[in-house]
Amino acid sequence: MKKTVLSLFAACAASLVFAVDVPSVVNTLGGDDYAARMQARLDLKQAFAEATAPSAVAAERLALEADVIAQLGAEGLPLSGRLYLIRMLELFGTDTGADAAYALLGDSEPNVRDSARRALVAIAGAKAEAYLLTALTRGSEADRAAYMDALATRGAVD
Repeated sequence: MKKTVLSLFAACAASLVFAVDVPSVVNTLGGDDYAARMQARLDLKQAFAEATAPSAVAAERLALEADVIAQLGAEGLPLSGRLYLIRMLELFGTDTGADAAYALLGDSEPNVRDSARRALVAIAGAKAEAYLLTALTRGSEADRAAYMDALATRGAVD
């Protein structure tokens, strides 16, 4: 009983540590205050680092990832903010992040497309690799070399 209560308490405490208001962070990323933008970036990265720790609850990581994905299209978010959110998917993304990155391969902004491709290179799993293969076969001729490089970087051989 005592062990169960302590485990429950530890899980609740861990949940509080991960708490980050992603919409608020995204709002700060769109602001003019450089120091506040940098702090928002650090807060988000720290939240992901804590959510991916071995002792972390997997649901926290997935919820954080879902919040970041939901904010990718936030109104007023500057390009640098979008690129930072994609970078978080690159560092900490799952199959859900791969879905979001694949959708961004068709973005009108070249830097977003490039960041999305890099995220797919880094996200573990067959889904991200399949998305890169699909992009290679369906993408523009100009982007094919980048997709071949991405697949080679992942070690995809077929």
